[in-house]
Amino acid sequence: MCLSRVRQKELLDERISDALHEAVKPLARYSDDADLDARLREQEREGDPMLAYIHKKKEKGITKSKSSAVQ
Repeated sequence: MCLSRVRQKELLDERISDALHEAVKPLARYSDDADLDARLREQEREGDPMLAYIHKKKEKGITKSKSSAVQ
């Protein structure tokens, strides 16, 4: 198989498993849903002014949890 086909197959498998994971969750999602919060934080949006800062922070390995920021 060609390398690009292998990668496409991996992406397809990943999307299917992600869809199955989301399908078992309840339809209503609340503000205290940690999985939804993590998923939304992972998304990178075009034109985000903080995107460069976040990439730099990830490279350094500096992560601050939400609970430690509140304390």
